[in-house]
Amino acid sequence: MAKDLLYGTKLRWTEKKMAIVSFEKGEKPNINIGIAPEFMGHKDMITPEDLFVSSVNSCMMSYFINVAERMRVKLESYESSAYGILSEKGIDFIFSRIDINVDVKVKDEKSAKRAHRAIDMAKKGCFVANSIKSEVNVEYNISILE
Repeated sequence: MAKDLLYGTKLRWTEKKMAIVSFEKGEKPNINIGIAPEFMGHKDMITPEDLFVSSVNSCMMSYFINVAERMRVKLESYESSAYGILSEKGIDFIFSRIDINVDVKVKDEKSAKRAHRAIDMAKKGCFVANSIKSEVNVEYNISILE
C-alpha cells in the first residue's frame, strides 16, 4: 500500500504585498513573505521564488545527507548554492532551470568515493526536483580534508 505524507501551510495576508506563512501544527517558525521587487513588490522580503529555489536546494541536501549517513561517509562539510532562472513564457513566467553547485568535504578517499555515489543518488532521488517541470542541474566538487 502506498504511503502519503501530508505537509500543510497557512497564509495570512498582512498588508500591501506581504503575508505570513505558518506551518503545520504551529511547531515551526512563521515566515514573512512578500512579492518580489521585479513584480512591484519588496526587495527585503522572502518571496515565493526564493522559497521555490530553496526547496529544491534543501531537498537535494537532505537526500544526500540521508544517503551519505547510510553509506557511512565521514562528512566534514556540505555547502550548496542554487540559482533559479525565471523565464518569460508568453504572458507569464516559469522556472526553466535550477542550477545547484555543491561543495562536499570528507575525511578520506573511501568517503570521497561514497560521497560521489551519494550525490548521484541524490540527483536521481530528490523528490522535490522530480516533482517540478524545471530542469535541475547539479554540479559538485568533493574534496578530502587531511
